[in-house]
Amino acid sequence: MSASSLLRKLRENPEYAKEIAVKLAYQYGNINLPEGAQFKLLIKGVQENQVIDKFTVLGQQRVDDNSYLFVTKCEDTEYHVKLSGKMGDVKNVHHINFLVTHNPAVHQIEFYAHLYEDLNEKNLLRDFAKGFAGLM
Repeated sequence: MSASSLLRKLRENPEYAKEIAVKLAYQYGNINLPEGAQFKLLIKGVQENQVIDKFTVLGQQRVDDNSYLFVTKCEDTEYHVKLSGKMGDVKNVHHINFLVTHNPAVHQIEFYAHLYEDLNEKNLLRDFAKGFAGLM
């Protein structure tokens, strides 16, 4: 499903976020909330089209009191063999959904996504959590 279709479906049926969230089972990072910081205020401060590290936030949807689904887009460049057979930079566009969860027991924010396909994607998934830490 394309990102725009997903966002439209989430606007029409916010409960659909729970179905997506269940599929995002792999944790890629966590950050400690600063003393006195409130998870919900931090999340509400993230706007559509805001850039977090390499990711553009296309939208977000509340899953439950402690979890939000973020729909993002990320562009990166890798050095690969092109279809012509020559080496060169290849631009990739990734549409990645993240489940951002507050764990009040340890006062941390945890980041979940799908299982990565390669090392580059794994690093991208971790970059979102690192970028999020920069918002505080």
